[in-house]
Amino acid sequence: RATAPASADARAAAARDERELEQSSRVLALLNGHCYSAWHARKRLLLAPSVLVALDAPPSGASCPRDADLPAPRVPAADRSERALDGFSRVVSLRGELALSALVLRRFAAAPDAWAHRRWLLSRAGAGPPSRAPAASAGDPPPSPATRASTPALADMDAELERCDAACAAKRANYYAAQQRACLLYTSDAADEEDS
Repeated sequence: RATAPASADARAAAARDERELEQSSRVLALLNGHCYSAWHARKRLLLAPSVLVALDAPPSGASCPRDADLPAPRVPAADRSERALDGFSRVVSLRGELALSALVLRRFAAAPDAWAHRRWLLSRAGAGPPSRAPAASAGDPPPSPATRASTPALADMDAELERCDAACAAKRANYYAAQQRACLLYTSDAADEEDS
């Protein structure tokens, strides 16, 4: 019985450390969009086994300190089941992470690490260009172009292209925004070819 409180204390300490890392990486990314360490910490938090990553907002009533201040669309009824939350300490919205990266890119339009993180998030959502990073686990391959074409996030393609155009307008010769635009157009063309 003496080990149960120690493991509970260890879990509580790990959750506290995870919250602090999430908050500090968010602040650091907002202050300096070029900070690779902040984006890497956010990616590590999203890949943590205790975190359930959903495309949309967390279920109502779920504890989600990461996305409490970011707007996100409603969650489909199928994702609201309590069983979906078993074994996870937090639910994180990919749209919330995309909103954070969009906010950072408004100030740091040519931040290569922010663009790379955004591309990785879009590939995880199944809507963007494939990420060069390996999949989260061996059994979890990146989505195919056909899968990407059927996801709701692809409907945001026009908004994503507008974001790239705005970044190019904010900073002339913005290689990273132009590269993101090219990847999005290539992905869109590949999905169109598979449909026909």
